[in-house]
Amino acid sequence: MIAITLVLAAFSMPYLAAAVANLRVRSAADEVAGLFQQARMAAVRDNKYYSIIVNNALSAQVRGACVDLNWNGACEANEPAIEMSGEVQVVFGAGIPNTTLITCGNNGSAPCPAGSVGMNYTPQPGSAKPGFNQRGLPCVGNPPSAEPTWPNSLCYINDPTGGPFAGKPVGFLYVLQYTGALGTSYSAVAVTPAGRATVWTYSGKDAAGNDKWVR
Repeated sequence: MIAITLVLAAFSMPYLAAAVANLRVRSAADEVAGLFQQARMAAVRDNKYYSIIVNNALSAQVRGACVDLNWNGACEANEPAIEMSGEVQVVFGAGIPNTTLITCGNNGSAPCPAGSVGMNYTPQPGSAKPGFNQRGLPCVGNPPSAEPTWPNSLCYINDPTGGPFAGKPVGFLYVLQYTGALGTSYSAVAVTPAGRATVWTYSGKDAAGNDKWVR
């Protein structure tokens, strides 16, 4: 009986580890999405625009972000904020799952894989500082990597720069990666140009070899 229990435990451990890793990165993504919503509500309430910035004062083992309510580029005690374990970080570029399934549509981005719907927007590059304007719509500064500050530095709901994003409605997409003893897992936070924030979890490849994301 003990031997059977040990065998079953050995088989189940990888699945349990993967489930815990998914839970940790999903929880972090939920916190990020919640911070976006706090920024959006604050912008509408105060009839101003606000950005979300990284809290550089945190240690290397803890990553965080806040809604910059006074536009000074720093996270302070009275501002909505989140903290994430150092095992979770925002990642961009090669080596991460393809996010086409999330953002695909008829706006000039890659076509949707068969059987998927997509959210039909082109997300800003990772260097952009995400913000929301007085109507609760996503916006960025000019350039998008610079924080817009009320009221002198405007926050644009259509990308003000040249290149592939020029004139497109502003939306955001951030992929979070958990890397630790439990393996590697991914979640993503998508914010459409309408301000809708959704959280997605990576679930591997489908039968056609496309990266799958589920809500």
